[in-house]
Amino acid sequence: DPLVGLGTLLTTRTLFAGLLWGLATVVLTILLGRFFCGWLCPFGTIHQFVGYLARRKRRIKAKMALNRYHPAQSIKYWILVFLLIMAVAALSVDVVRLPRSSPLGFSILLILGLIAVIAMTVRQAKLNAKKAIFALLIAGLGWILVSFLLYGDWRPAASLQIGLLDPIPLVYRSINLILLPLIDRTTLVISSNPRLYAGTWLIASIFVAAVLLNLIRPRFYCRFVCPLGALFGVLGRFAVWRIGKSREECTDCHLCEKNCEGACQPTGQIRLAECVLCLNCIDDCHHGLMGYHTAPSAGGEI
Repeated sequence: DPLVGLGTLLTTRTLFAGLLWGLATVVLTILLGRFFCGWLCPFGTIHQFVGYLARRKRRIKAKMALNRYHPAQSIKYWILVFLLIMAVAALSVDVVRLPRSSPLGFSILLILGLIAVIAMTVRQAKLNAKKAIFALLIAGLGWILVSFLLYGDWRPAASLQIGLLDPIPLVYRSINLILLPLIDRTTLVISSNPRLYAGTWLIASIFVAAVLLNLIRPRFYCRFVCPLGALFGVLGRFAVWRIGKSREECTDCHLCEKNCEGACQPTGQIRLAECVLCLNCIDDCHHGLMGYHTAPSAGGEI
C-alpha cells in the first residue's frame, strides 16, 4: 500500500523496509493501470459483491444509470490532498524549528515532493486551484481545532489519519477490532486479551457505512471516497496497458456500461483514472470492440 508508506514517511521521516513493497505497486500501476483496485483490494471485493447483490435483479437501463460517471467522483482527490497536507503538517513544523534529529535537506525534499503530488492530483481532478487551496485550508484548520479540543495536541490526531480512510488499514482494523472481538465472546476464543480500543466505534461506523452505501450505488466508496484509489487514479492515467475500444465503429448500445464498476464511461471517451479494471466491459460487449491493450482507445480518452 504506497499511501501508507507515503503517509508514514511524511509523519515519521522513516521509510520502513516492509513498506518499500509499495514501490512495486506503483510500478505495476504505471504499467497495468488500477489493477490493485480491481484485482487485489479486499475492500473493493466486498464493495463489488454487495453492489452485485443490490442490483442483480434490476433492469439493464437501471444498471446503466447507476454506472454513469458523476462529477462528485472527484471528491476522493480532495480527500487525498487533504490527508497528505495533514500528514506533512508536523514535518513542516519541524522544518521551521530546524530540528537536529533529522536532516533539514531531507525534510525539504519531502515537502517539495508532496507539493508535486498535490499539484498532479489537483490537475487530475480538474479542480479550481484557488478554490481548492481555500477549501483545504478551511478543512485543515477545522481538523486541527477538533483534534486540539479532543486530544489537546493537534499533531498526533491530525497527521496520522490516512489509515482511517485507506482501504487496507480500514479492513484490517475493522476485522481486528470488530469481528474478532465478537468471535472471542463465543466458544471459539482467539485471544484472551481484550481487543477493544479507543476509536473502535468510529472505525466500525466508517466500515459499515462504506459497505451499506453500495446498496445505493455500486462501489460507492471506491468511486467517491477512497484516497488510495485516488492515488492510483493519478498514477493510472499514465498506464501502458489500458481498457479501450480497438476500433471506432460502435452501435452505442452502452451495454459495456451495464456492469462498469468504476463508472469510467467506456462507451465514449473512457476516463482512464476511474477505470478499476473490472474487465466487465470486455465481457459485456457483444461486438468485440472492447479490449485491454497498449494502444489508446479508439473512442478517445479523458
